[in-house]
Amino acid sequence: MRIAANGLRPTGADWSVKPGHKPALGLAMDQTSTDSTAAELSMRAIERRLVGHLTDDIGADFAAAPMRNSVRAYTDPAWLAKEHSELFGKLPILACLSGDVANPGDVTLFEAYGPSIIIARAPSGEVNAFLNMCTHRAGRLVDSCGRRKLMTCGFHSWSFDLEGNLVGVPTRAAFAGIDIAGRRLIRVPVGEWGGMVFVKLHPGDERIDVAAWLGELGPELLHCNMAGARMIKSDQFEIEANWKYKIDTFGEAYHFHAVHPQTFAVTAVPDLIVYDHYEPHYRISFANKFYKDWIGTDESTWPVTPYRSGHFIFPNSFVFSVYRESTGRAVTVYQLFPQERPDRARTRITTYRLTDTGDHIADSEVEGLHDFTCSVIGGEDYPVAEASTRNMMYAPPDFELVYGRNEVAIQDFQRSVARMIGEPVD
Repeated sequence: MRIAANGLRPTGADWSVKPGHKPALGLAMDQTSTDSTAAELSMRAIERRLVGHLTDDIGADFAAAPMRNSVRAYTDPAWLAKEHSELFGKLPILACLSGDVANPGDVTLFEAYGPSIIIARAPSGEVNAFLNMCTHRAGRLVDSCGRRKLMTCGFHSWSFDLEGNLVGVPTRAAFAGIDIAGRRLIRVPVGEWGGMVFVKLHPGDERIDVAAWLGELGPELLHCNMAGARMIKSDQFEIEANWKYKIDTFGEAYHFHAVHPQTFAVTAVPDLIVYDHYEPHYRISFANKFYKDWIGTDESTWPVTPYRSGHFIFPNSFVFSVYRESTGRAVTVYQLFPQERPDRARTRITTYRLTDTGDHIADSEVEGLHDFTCSVIGGEDYPVAEASTRNMMYAPPDFELVYGRNEVAIQDFQRSVARMIGEPVD
């Protein structure tokens, strides 16, 4: 595994519901309910199901049946080419959180996949996105995040404002006869909602309807309280594994006891999940071992716990709302990007401090959470994913992977991918 540790830092319902069903919260909510109340109710609904699974015969939300999938889904260059074009070439992709461009003049870059894209907060407060390309001779405009009034090309000093207008051209007379004013920056489709900024990775003037894209997952994401979140640290990993194989790993707790015996399995119950499908997205929640103490007790005595859950935004992003006493509430964003080969992928992991994290908690504590997470993912998950991908590259062409009923999130994800790229699936 090759790891590029960038270390980026900012400058300035009833538990017995059927798997995949969106449960009622179990308590009435009127339109005057606060966001925190909605988050508490959603968390309690999840907990009710988790505690129930600790005592039932199944022990998790299960799919209706196991599923088989061709190894081609992970090894075939033609399959990968369709993923590049039909998924990453057309769908909205989470680029950053709103807090990364919190104020007018703030600029950040999205460069984890495809073109270099500038994301800028204009003086109007609106977020814009452009190709990081001067319209003179395609020079690069921005190399670092920060606050600025103009974006100036380092090649010939053409300057653009944060609306993309060309406002400065040295030796302008040399371009007589050219519509200089018309040589604005090339826009990229962009949309902002719920503290998140999405882009499409191609030129276009479209404003993305993020709420419509997220559908019923959107209200659950609001419980993460990402508005105003501040980035603490970001790392990037280059791995020798298929991008979907790592996404599969995030979608189950089946591997906890074997892969994470001294880390995640210390506090989490292996192979127990609560799963909600919001096609093509999903939410997955894991069970902390302290829930065992709640078995057989009156629900009215259960303590109120902060909202925490994992949210998969198709095709490649996880937003994990996490809580620790030492770090308070935080959000970690995991993203997987395919590369030029089926057995190569890039991961970006970014951790944010939320506005409701107490002032007594130092940024270094949140950074420690980030570093621990990266060490577990990079040191425990990725070696397994790399070894498995290497094996699959040499597997017989008729080899099939099998996903158990307890791997329901993987089943739904793989079916969504296959459907969108026009490939058959079990």
